[in-house]
Amino acid sequence: METQEKKDGKYKIFTDIGTCIGALLLGVAALLTVILPNRIELKFTSEDISKLVQSGKSKESLEVEKSLRKVEQDPNASVMDKAITVAFRLQQDGKIGDAIEKWNSIANIAEGIDNKLAARAWFSIGYLYLTIGKLEEALSACNKSISLNPDYAAPYSNRGVVKSKLGKHEEAITDYNEAIGLDPGIAAVYTNRGVAWNQLGKHKEAIADFDEAIGLKPDFAEAYFNRGAAKKMLGRHEDAIADFDEAIGLKPDYTEAYFNRGAEYAKLGKYKDAIADFDEVIGLKPDYAEAYNNRGVVKNKLGRHKNAIADFDEAIGLKPDYAEAYNNRGAEYANLKRYEDAITDFDEAIHLDPDFAEAYFNRGAAKKMLGRHEDAIADFDEAIGLKPDYTEAYFNRGAEYANLKRYEDAITDFDEVIGLKPDYAEAYFNRGAAKKMLGRHEDAIVDFDEAIGLKPDYAEAYNNRGVAKNNLGKHKGAIADYDEAIRLDPDYAGTYFNRGIAYSDLEKYEDAIADYGEAIRLDPASIYAYFNRGVTYTKLRKYREAISDYDDTIRLNPDFAEAYLNRGATKQRLSKHEEAKADIQMALKIAEQQGNANLKTIIERAIQVLEDKE
Repeated sequence: METQEKKDGKYKIFTDIGTCIGALLLGVAALLTVILPNRIELKFTSEDISKLVQSGKSKESLEVEKSLRKVEQDPNASVMDKAITVAFRLQQDGKIGDAIEKWNSIANIAEGIDNKLAARAWFSIGYLYLTIGKLEEALSACNKSISLNPDYAAPYSNRGVVKSKLGKHEEAITDYNEAIGLDPGIAAVYTNRGVAWNQLGKHKEAIADFDEAIGLKPDFAEAYFNRGAAKKMLGRHEDAIADFDEAIGLKPDYTEAYFNRGAEYAKLGKYKDAIADFDEVIGLKPDYAEAYNNRGVVKNKLGRHKNAIADFDEAIGLKPDYAEAYNNRGAEYANLKRYEDAITDFDEAIHLDPDFAEAYFNRGAAKKMLGRHEDAIADFDEAIGLKPDYTEAYFNRGAEYANLKRYEDAITDFDEVIGLKPDYAEAYFNRGAAKKMLGRHEDAIVDFDEAIGLKPDYAEAYNNRGVAKNNLGKHKGAIADYDEAIRLDPDYAGTYFNRGIAYSDLEKYEDAIADYGEAIRLDPASIYAYFNRGVTYTKLRKYREAISDYDDTIRLNPDFAEAYLNRGATKQRLSKHEEAKADIQMALKIAEQQGNANLKTIIERAIQVLEDKE
């Protein structure tokens, strides 16, 4: 009676197809997006009224204050000068509605008598509407100003600002062009046009305009800031940081410059520098939810998961509808294996933003870790529906199909991944693993070749290619692959186990025993290493050693029918007939309980052999 050696792929340990969970949570990093605020300066002209308007929040401006006081203290000042002074004082005091009404009165009086003055009054009205977000009213006022004085640069620039805020960036650029044509020396207009170019994705044109603005006004912090933002969009991260440095040097409380510099540091992996900048942002603006969110993202990169959660808590407290912060906190909970808490956060992120593909993806990843494979697939379906080129969603859905033994569906998804990202070594690896499970060993080897070509230190790919070769009877080639896998990763028990099988197939039993022993040393719970070593000892007629290994196999898995069968067969060789019979009867009982008809037949034959010898 022969012992039964486990050589089926079920017992050949190789990297799980679904091991991509670590990558699932990297979507957090994608949330380190630089915020491009509409910081558009409205300093347009040297005309007196324009000076007053554009410095409306600067009581400290000595020039402006001097002009106002001169009028207020002059008993002979004209009615119009006094009216302009009153309008500006109202503006200074934040009484925007009253200021607009006063400027309106000035415009109505001046129109037809002094159209240039009327144009400047309408310009002021447009500016004030712009400051309170009434864009259509601002646009109408700018139009009126231009109609009264077509040679007045300031309202063209303001109208460009309004159109930019309305998303009409090309029309805004036309207005900025007109303003520059009338007065080419205004730095802010170049900056505003640069912002519009940026919005249209024309970052090189934007940089040229910011260069011009800085040439005209070397202390223009906003121009440096916006130029940095444009360079960031071109991937020129170091240059962007240099511009944010300049902006901060000129304006030490420039919150957005610290924020964006922190984001750039994070992109370059300078996480401590990034945190320092986000700390500065929070110190300057403690209610800045996005700064807490980004600081949390960076802490995630440093493995400070609990600290990151604290930051996401702050972000959510400040901004309860912040879908990205819920998603990020959920990712951190998943990193801490708190999958139910993670799912709750992903649920909230999806509730707040039903089109948030990454939240569906991450929720699917968490469900996968809880063994909820069908639910995970449903979430990956949603992610792909929202984002048809979502490589990781196809990859992980493929992994889940493989977990459910739907190997053809898995292969289809890995095909899609490779089509989207031809240099994705893990996709070739997983497709090869799925093909191997279908018995397509030659095709599997081709995929493992690709994976190794893309990632020469890919120990798992060498190991799995060895499995496929061994299944094709190419035992020496398999051993060569296992050797390389062990060189790359000497602590992986599965590769020693697999090499032991190959040595056994070549009848190099001592080498096989040595490898099974190493697998057991690295993984003392390696049931099949004990089992196969027992088989190998039997082949060498070392029956007591074999029985000891079967003992350990049964200790680790009391329902392992084949171990009882093999131990019984070995005891029979030692003439321990009663013990042998008891083991084989136990094997039969377990096989019946498990509904294993093939094994039951083998055991029944073994029992018949025993009975014939009695």
